[in-house]
Amino acid sequence: MALRRGRRDARAYAVLAAGLVVAGSSIRTAAADEMQREHRGDIAAAAVGLIPGLGQIYLGRPKSGAAYGGLTVALGAAGWWLNGRSFGTLTTPASLKAALGVQFLLHAEKTVWFASIYDAYSSKRPSRLSLDELIAAPFSPRRMRHPFVWAGAIVLGLATFAEAQGLGGPINPIWTARKIQIGSLTTDALTAGIVSTGFSASANIAHAAGEEALFRGVIQDELVVQLGVPAAIAITSAGFGLAHLGSAAKYDLKGVAAVVVPRTIAGVYFGTGYEATGDLGISVATHFWVNMSSEIAQMLLVRDGSYYISLQSAF
Repeated sequence: MALRRGRRDARAYAVLAAGLVVAGSSIRTAAADEMQREHRGDIAAAAVGLIPGLGQIYLGRPKSGAAYGGLTVALGAAGWWLNGRSFGTLTTPASLKAALGVQFLLHAEKTVWFASIYDAYSSKRPSRLSLDELIAAPFSPRRMRHPFVWAGAIVLGLATFAEAQGLGGPINPIWTARKIQIGSLTTDALTAGIVSTGFSASANIAHAAGEEALFRGVIQDELVVQLGVPAAIAITSAGFGLAHLGSAAKYDLKGVAAVVVPRTIAGVYFGTGYEATGDLGISVATHFWVNMSSEIAQMLLVRDGSYYISLQSAF
């Protein structure tokens, strides 16, 4: 009797266990399907978001979409309007101010546009950074203390000095220059230093926040899901390097390599920092301070008593 009861209990437990396995499998399948649907929604939102603000509208956030779209259009329109007042060449203080304003507005427009795509793509992620958090990331004490940030800045600054030493000739700081040019405008060392540092800081905040949001926060994130971390970093970094082709002095092999190779290497560094920490703010801060380190080093490398300021940032 007891034996038959034990067999019935065993069969009951077996049926219960099988039921739990089936139920658990169904729940996991449903959860996976839901995650896949959400992931497809993220990709669709980012794709639609190529037009600033539409990704947010697609996700049911019309106010956010209107803010992103309106701000992008306003910055772009102001930049193009002011561009007509810079007279094409920097020959007067007024044209210099206009040119600096154009650069700032167009950099800001690009930042808001890229941040809009990132915001749409990562809308459901708890680690998502807002536009103001992206912009403030380079000045976060916690992030500035991170080894990825300060080590990258130091290494690139030293590399810039090493490259300059290889060129030969005397090296003097900017304030010792007899002649300082910004475009076609000759000015004094103090004005040139303020203009160069101010422009570099504003441009690099825009570059770092916008480009990291797009390249690491969207493209690399998506490629990690599809291909894994190493391939994602490699492909994203190559794309990051190629995206800067417009900075090439000449479009021959040497000129293209001089632009693409260092920026691809920088992309690998930024992407590795992002994957190692899981914090997009780390890659934003690293990008910003690496650029600033390079440009501050260049300010100290004055040759033949002359210095020329180019309104263009490193990465």
